[in-house]
Amino acid sequence: RPRDAMSCKKCMQVRGETVPTFQGVLYEDAHFIVVHKDNPVGVPGHLQLVSKRHICGITDMNTEEVGELSKVLYKCETALLQVTQAKQIYTAALGASIPHFHCHMVPVFPEEVQPLLNVPWDVFLQEKLAKDGNLQVSPERCHQFARKFKELMAS
Repeated sequence: RPRDAMSCKKCMQVRGETVPTFQGVLYEDAHFIVVHKDNPVGVPGHLQLVSKRHICGITDMNTEEVGELSKVLYKCETALLQVTQAKQIYTAALGASIPHFHCHMVPVFPEEVQPLLNVPWDVFLQEKLAKDGNLQVSPERCHQFARKFKELMAS
């Protein structure tokens, strides 16, 4: 195992060495796991699809992983929409802060930040507000979304 994989936060989740706060691993298949983003949380239901292999991006995936990625994203986003009743799901794989492929799936709740700051909904603003301690997301709501997602994915 490469040394960086030993200390990688995402690899530790994959190996079960750390358990995500909100209901643990919500989904698992041969190539990916899905977890709810840990604190600070700016958006309840903010899930992360994480590759089991320690790779940086899609171009590092083998053909089997690439083939499964769109299928699992579709399945996860369909379930997340059903569970959260969000307007839509934003999906992004950024890789800036953690060099291990993970894809963010963020439910869009435009009504939740507009009354707070009178600005359009923005996932980056939500996360920044939470990180700075200026936005409190209900842990119960995160657990509820995570539990319902896990149940739906298992059925």
